Amino acid sequence: MSSLLVLFLLGAAIQSSNGQILPEYDTVPKTSFNCAGRTYGYYADPEVNCQVFHICPGAYGVGHYAFLCPNQTVFNQAYLVCDHPYNVDCSTADGLYSINNNFFSEDNDI
Repeated sequence: MSSLLVLFLLGAAIQSSNGQILPEYDTVPKTSFNCAGRTYGYYADPEVNCQVFHICPGAYGVGHYAFLCPNQTVFNQAYLVCDHPYNVDCSTADGLYSINNNFFSEDNDI
């Protein structure tokens, strides 16, 4: 029984790369993220420790879509996937948004 408690506590206290304990969301939280002026692509949302990512349609549509990474994972802007928090420095996510410029490019390295 005590080993189950330890496993539960470890799971409930997953930390981000900066040591911050991440909350577990059931639904996508509202943030101030906006797709206006952004190219088509995937964007981590640092406002919620990158636990949410957005798909902006750019010139290919209107609005945007927000997704929640599975519990205990965060969006890795460098690889455009949900990943373990210890692999991601969310504070650098906005500096990697330019990776989205590779979509629809003939010189695509993605």
